[in-house]
Amino acid sequence: MTRPGGSFIWARVAGSGIKVILVVYAQLICIGLGITLSLLYRYLWQSTPSGLAFGCGSPVPESGSGHGATRSSGRKPGPWAHGTYRHSARGWSGPGEPPAWVIKVKLAATRRKNALQQILSPADLSVAWQLERQRLRSSCYGVDRISGKQFDAERAWRIPSLIERRFSPNFVPNPLLALAKPKDSGGHRIICVPTIEDRLIQFSILYKIRDSLRDCGLLNSISYGLVSDSNRTVQDARNRASALRENGRWVYKADIQKFFDKIPRDRLQSDIRRIVKYRSLHNILVSFSNVEIGDGFAGDWGQIIHDAGIRVGVGVRQGMPLSPYFAGMLLLKLDRFLESRNLPVIRYVDDIIGFFKSRQECENFHELLCNELGKLDLNLGAIDDPASKTRIYDPDQPAEFVGMEMRFSPEGKCYLCVSEKTIQRIESRIAEMSRIEVLLDKI
Repeated sequence: MTRPGGSFIWARVAGSGIKVILVVYAQLICIGLGITLSLLYRYLWQSTPSGLAFGCGSPVPESGSGHGATRSSGRKPGPWAHGTYRHSARGWSGPGEPPAWVIKVKLAATRRKNALQQILSPADLSVAWQLERQRLRSSCYGVDRISGKQFDAERAWRIPSLIERRFSPNFVPNPLLALAKPKDSGGHRIICVPTIEDRLIQFSILYKIRDSLRDCGLLNSISYGLVSDSNRTVQDARNRASALRENGRWVYKADIQKFFDKIPRDRLQSDIRRIVKYRSLHNILVSFSNVEIGDGFAGDWGQIIHDAGIRVGVGVRQGMPLSPYFAGMLLLKLDRFLESRNLPVIRYVDDIIGFFKSRQECENFHELLCNELGKLDLNLGAIDDPASKTRIYDPDQPAEFVGMEMRFSPEGKCYLCVSEKTIQRIESRIAEMSRIEVLLDKI
């Protein structure tokens, strides 16, 4: 027999080596595919809109703060703090907190939820409803004619239905319902009412973004009327104004003309994207800033809103929970400018009041304010023009601000009282309601 040559032996060795490499490579592919499928299954399992896996409740907010937070053992609680940790096929049973690996998996799944997914989750919407329940139940319905009480009674299926219809990057709010309130000076003040479900979404958004708005300076020493629990209420504004008038008895007061109806949308939407840090909420906030009126209480509501100066595609509709926040975002640079000059000024949404030592100082401030508002394509009326709300009050003259008057006692102390205009409005309303035809019309 002939002994095989060296080349033949090396060929057999090389062939065996290739087979081994192919087998190892195939095994690695199978392992990688298994890991990928496992992670994909875990992601789909734990990232559903109804909440995370393992039978737990609301997700942990992105910013680490949220509703229902409690303190336990000196460390921040996770979603398991909302109840007993159970195990069916997906979790662990028994008292106390789950194992460490479960905590890590749940926190990782939570981080994958963006802000839009969180504010439209059943947990966040339910918390927003509980916090605003009294207000929503007693408020006016929207274009769908669904009242707050009806929504509350049907909440078990309405919130999931809301999530299914609204969980979209192409979110479009319902049109608004126009409510026309007669003005003392003539014409109408138009309040635009969203549907209950859109108000609920807006409240859920506000609870998510308020902390970040505070951090970026939206709640500053100038602006009032945004958050009820941050010393920025209407009564806080009145008290602050009363204190400032004791040092500056000359009062300058102005109302930005047609402010909400003239807000430049492109500038506001740019401010939304710059100020709100949650990018997933930008589109939904822009959608609310673009929403228009779709119906009204009065039969001639279309003519009424036209006469009031409201035009499609221009301005932001007044009456939404988000409306004063849109105003604050647009006027944030103005607030910072006034703060930097340490001026004794208060802004309550679009009402501005300042306290100075002389009439000349009031007139100088008016010129300064007109220049700054002009940069935003906004304007003020002329001082003491009967057609405008811009006024300068003498030191001994009662000055009105957000429904109250500031007067001085004989001892020189400034105090607040109900304005004569408000009293006359109440008397007129009582007299109107005493007419039998008005009462029958309300039935």
